[in-house]
Parts: sequence; C-alpha cells; structure tokens
Amino acid sequence: MAGATDLPNELLLMVFPLLPLQALIAVRAVNHKWRHLAPLSDINPTRRQLLKLYDQFVASPAFHVTRPIIEPHLCSFDRSAYVSALPEATPEDFKMWLLEWPARAAIACLWPGLDSKFNMSEDIFISRRDKRNLLVPRPQVRRHDLALFGGHAFVSALEVLDEGNGWKHWVILEGEHDGKDLRGHVYSKVRGEDGEDGYGEFLEADGWLRYLQAEVSNEQSVLEEFGLYCPCQSCQGRSLELAY
Repeated sequence: MAGATDLPNELLLMVFPLLPLQALIAVRAVNHKWRHLAPLSDINPTRRQLLKLYDQFVASPAFHVTRPIIEPHLCSFDRSAYVSALPEATPEDFKMWLLEWPARAAIACLWPGLDSKFNMSEDIFISRRDKRNLLVPRPQVRRHDLALFGGHAFVSALEVLDEGNGWKHWVILEGEHDGKDLRGHVYSKVRGEDGEDGYGEFLEADGWLRYLQAEVSNEQSVLEEFGLYCPCQSCQGRSLELAY
C-alpha cells in the first residue's frame, strides 16, 4: 500500500510551502527525497530565512553547549496571544520567529518562554553574571525616545537582552526616522548610574534575523574565549565538556 513517502514530487512541492517552520524541519528528516525537495519548494521567504538560521545554529557549538542548560528552564507561553499583543506594524520576521521557532533552539538565551530568573552567565560565562533575557511571556512594549545622529525618533520597542555591562538591547516594532523604516532594527542603549536609560544608542543589527545570526557568532566567540570550544583542526571544532 502506498504511503505518504510515495507521494509524487509535484504534490510534495505544493504541500511543503504550507507547513510552518517546525514541520519543515521535521519533514526533511523523513527521507532523502523529502530533504532534497523541501528547499526546492516555494517556501515563504521569511520562513526560508528562519530555516537557514536554524540550520546555522544547530550546526554551531553554541547549540550543543547551551541546549542542555537552557532546556530545564523552558516554560510554555501563548505564542498567538503574545503576537496579538504586539503593534500591528511589527515586522513579519519577528512575529514568525515567535510563532514558529523551536523553543529548544533558543539563541543566546533569547526567548519569551525562558524562566525570567534564568541567568545563562551563571552556568557558562562566569565573568558576566548578569547577562539576562528580557523577553517575558507577556510583551511589555514601550514608547522609546531613540537618540540618533541627526535627531530623535519616537518608536515602539521591546526589551530583549541585558548585556550585564550597563547595556540593554531593544527591537524596534514600530517607528521611522527621516522617512526611514526602523522596524526590526535592534539598538543597544546604556543605563545611567541612576538605573534609568540614558543616551548612547548603538545599532546592533538592521533586522531581527540578522541580529540573531550575529548572536550565534557571538556565542561561538565567547565559547572559544572561555575554553568551551576549540576550533583547531586536531579537535575538529568540538565542544569541550563543561566543568561544574
């Protein structure tokens, strides 16, 4: 009897574009044919970028080192309600990431479904004990006065990360400056001595997915710095065992 794996290529190429990210990841593991056909189908461009980012991350040492540490701290949250609470103009890539990204592949401890008390620095990056995920199960969008060269921009933004050195990262969900769309841009902003946000914006990335890609590279660099990953040929880029 014919099964799903015997479906004609033409039909599979029609079905694959209808699948969300996690289903696309899964179908590639069914057999060689499906793995070959999935990227050839007319996948939504944003979902294709997410799939590429997922492949980049799971192939990195950062994934193998951080995943067992992050998993015990994952908690459920209502993804659809989270996205519904965001401004209507929120970029598609940010919304699709929230709705479809596999929680167990959280990058740089950035995920609304992580326990707010979790501090990855305490387990891995010992010299930076207060690097924290600021995404929480219910989005706290704020109007933000963004100090830019040539003036200010009043935007709607969401805190995403506290670096632990006085800088916090924000993703812009709505706003523009001199006719330029700032949605999806990620800026860092320094905290003043009084604990309030002060001026000193720095553009981390001009898009949410580019920001996550940069965080994958940053994680690998930090792992090398702290001796948790060796890129040399003799070690073949293996992740080193964490010492507790």
